[in-house]
This record gives sequence, structure tokens and C-alpha cells, in this order.
Amino acid sequence: MLRRFLLTAMVLALAVPSGNAQTNILFQSRNIEVRSTSAKGHEWNYLMMHRTYFGFNFHKPKNPDSHGDPEKDFSRLATAFHHRRGPAGVVLEQFNWFPGAENTFQADARVPASLVGLAGVGAMGGAGLPLDFLVGTWSEPAIGVVGLEVGALASYARPLQHMHFFERDATVVEFSLPQDNKTAPFFRFVQDAEKRGANLQVFKGEPRPTLAQRGGNGFYHVLVVEPFKQGDDVLHEELLTREAVAMCMDMLTPDGILCVHISHRYYDLVPILADAAADLKLACLRGRDWNPDDHSVPFSHFMSEWVMLARDAKVLQKLKAPAGYDKAVERELRSKIPDGEIPKQLIEKRRFWSPMKSLGHNLWTDKGPNSFRGIYRSNPVVFRLHYFLWDIENTLNDVMKIDRSTVQSCTNWLHDSINALDQWSTRRLNGGVELLR
Repeated sequence: MLRRFLLTAMVLALAVPSGNAQTNILFQSRNIEVRSTSAKGHEWNYLMMHRTYFGFNFHKPKNPDSHGDPEKDFSRLATAFHHRRGPAGVVLEQFNWFPGAENTFQADARVPASLVGLAGVGAMGGAGLPLDFLVGTWSEPAIGVVGLEVGALASYARPLQHMHFFERDATVVEFSLPQDNKTAPFFRFVQDAEKRGANLQVFKGEPRPTLAQRGGNGFYHVLVVEPFKQGDDVLHEELLTREAVAMCMDMLTPDGILCVHISHRYYDLVPILADAAADLKLACLRGRDWNPDDHSVPFSHFMSEWVMLARDAKVLQKLKAPAGYDKAVERELRSKIPDGEIPKQLIEKRRFWSPMKSLGHNLWTDKGPNSFRGIYRSNPVVFRLHYFLWDIENTLNDVMKIDRSTVQSCTNWLHDSINALDQWSTRRLNGGVELLR
């Protein structure tokens, strides 16, 4: 009887807008939302595009005296998929000359202090061109980022360091760099990097042609590529072809690393990049962190998956899991399996770095055609039925005040049915080709 009532209520609830008292909508268009929320004494803004979370930025403390205090001000902390203990963070932390505790940035002082020293030496040495001084301004490694999102990677930018963003959506740029220069940005990473003296530029336009036009060959030590368009099932396919990977590698220094973000609900992009790397004779490595509870700031770190490519395997061999990661994974698994031996496949699945194998049938090219067969993790059309149910559950809980556990006890069977249909249809889409896990 209760189930019948709730199913009837769910239909009626569709006409009632869902809400959340703890979340404020700062911007909303058809497919993009910026919201502000808080929990456990922290406040942050976050970006949603097509129901997909694209990152967030902690607010600065209300008390100005707390600004810059690593125990209280988390507004610079690289969050979500770009956290310093995630794969991309590990790559970028190679250039942190003075690593310290989480949310500390001692390396900011390196170049300004060295330039002051060089200037002093030049002054004592007499007249002449300040060549050492000029060279010193370029000593921080340049970084390129295809896809601005909330600008979280600007957290890593230090004084006088070059960091270039390439972003196709002017609205997304506006969130970090308001045109009127008076409105406070929704996300402060970019403006704060500029204020501390980073040489940061944002180039607008479609990513691949803009990168080709505005990027510099052999210039970047790290090039980060976000190959997702705003749609949760839409890719920048032109960034994943053999030719695109070759172009990106041309932008890098000889020991540079191409970091491709591949966290995705619907697609496994490893086979595509593994085949491109094999064809171009590049070294490649998959980074996948399971975000064990090994960091001090709650909510700050999301699990993520990346592919790293380099010309020389020795460059990637230098990448190690963050300190304490393996022990944290072991603690997590032991909490779920208190007795007996932990299965090796669970441990292997949670390895931070793992090799990639080319299967030879997923090479994408500019000429095409490029097939998605064998890379589906889920069927986008079927999976979106979960969204429909989640909207109903939120409305019943938030608006009609029906206990969430009660609602879920009556909708779990529907989610299970969607999952079963999703698995069956995904196998059909993949045509029997096994995913490279």
C-alpha cells in the first residue's frame, strides 16, 4: 500500500520544482548551473554542466585576518579532480620546489627571492645586461590547460609562471574573469593567480585550433587536456585522434608530459589513447586514485582517472603514488573486509599508476571514421533514467517532506531495473568487445 502511495506521489511530484535549503543558485541556464553550498563549516561554489560536476572553489573566510591562513583559508586549494594528491596533481607537484603540508605554497617565494638575489649580484658586479635576471623570470615551467572549467589548476601557478588556458565557452570564462572587472567571480582561482603575479592567459575559442594558433611548440612542460564538452555524453573527439595527440606532444618540451583527463561515466577512453600512444611510439601510463581518506580538508578531493603520455618512459617512471596512499587504500579495504586475505584483484584495481595495453582496434584519426564500439561503460540514454528518478526522490524528500530512506526503499527496485537494462544495452553497444580495464 505504501509503495502504491509513493508511486502515485512521484507522478504528482513531477509538477513541483525541487529545491534544497542549503544550496543557492548563483547562475542558471539551460545546461549550466553555478551553485553555492556549505557543510561542516566550509562554504564553496560549484559548477554543474549537464548534471555533471565540473569542480568547485572554497570561499575565502569572512574574516580578512584569516586570509592566507592554511588552517582557515582553503580558497586556493586545488579541489576535486585536480587535487594535489590526484594523478594530475602528482604531475604538477614535481615542480613544487618546496613541498609542504596540504594547502601550503612555500614555492611561491622561489623566483621572486632568486630574482632579488640576482639583481643584487648584478648591481655589485657593475654595468651590463642583466641576463641572469632575465633568464630567471622564465625558470618556472610553463603549463597549458585545455578546458578552464572552474580554473582549479591555476592554484598551481606561481609568481612569474606562464599558465595558458584554452576555453571554448565564453560563459565559463565569465565565471572566473567577469568582463566588467567589478563583479566578484564565482570562482577565484584565476584572479587570485593573477594577483600573486602569475603570467596567466585565457584564450577563447574551439580548443584544438586555438591551441594550434596560440600555443607554442616545445613550450609547455605539462599540457592538461579536458576532452569533454558540456554535454555529459559529448566528447571533443578532435582532441583524441592520433593527429591531435601528436600536435599536443609537439607543444611539449622534450621531457614534457601530456595529461588527459578521462574520468567519465559513459566512456572508457584508455583504449583510444593507448592505441594513439602505440602508433606514435609514446610511453603512456594510467593514473587512477580512489580517494582514500588521506587528506586533511573534507570534501576537497574526488577520485579521478587520467592518462599520462611522454616521449620517454623514464619521464613517467618518476611518477609515484602520493605518500601514504597505499596504506590508506589498505585501511579502506580492511574496513570492508575485516577478516581474511584481501583479494589481489581489489588491490590491483586500486593501484595509483598502472600500465596501458594497446589493443590495436581503437585508433582514432582525423580522417575517421572513429568508432565508439568497445569503449562504452554505460549507455547514456538508459542511464539518464536514473536522473529522472533522482529528481522525483529529491522532490518527495525536499518538497513533500517524505523521509528519503522511505522513498528510496520504494525506488531501489526501479534503479536496479535500470542498471540491468543498462548493462544489457551497453554490451550490445560494445558489440562483444571487452573493455580495457
